[in-house]
Amino acid sequence: MNMTIDKQLKTSDFLAIEHILRAAKVFSEDEINVAVELAQDTLSGKDKYDFIFIRNVDQQLLGYTCFGKTPLTAKTYDLYWLAVNPPYQKNGIANRLLAETLKTIAAAGGAHLYAETSSMTQYAAAHSFYEKMGFMLAATFRDFYKDGDDKRVYYKSVK
Repeated sequence: MNMTIDKQLKTSDFLAIEHILRAAKVFSEDEINVAVELAQDTLSGKDKYDFIFIRNVDQQLLGYTCFGKTPLTAKTYDLYWLAVNPPYQKNGIANRLLAETLKTIAAAGGAHLYAETSSMTQYAAAHSFYEKMGFMLAATFRDFYKDGDDKRVYYKSVK
């Protein structure tokens, strides 16, 4: 599959991001709204998040990451979103997105990447992916989101 990496956020990406997250059938309405809001705030200049997109030859969005420098830290970044459109999963897109994200963070002088996720079973694929990609489970916050839904924080050195 012929794919390109793109770091330029466009207004048309708002709907594409929403579509990917809805198609995943994992994220809540609030989570989807926040993801789109991060893109809107970045494009408007209200906030600054970094985005990396993988698009096919027709410029269709196949997957993306959203990340940014953690406020008040020297070399730490947060991975806010990593999502791949379900029909294109298992094609190495998530691996490629993460590799490009790590490369971008390293080029900016970053050294640490944190990713947080829910402990709920619908996020098991995310847990497996992070572990397969060399992240370690750094912390668990019990009942963080709601009773029985822990926050899991994964860590990876950018080096």
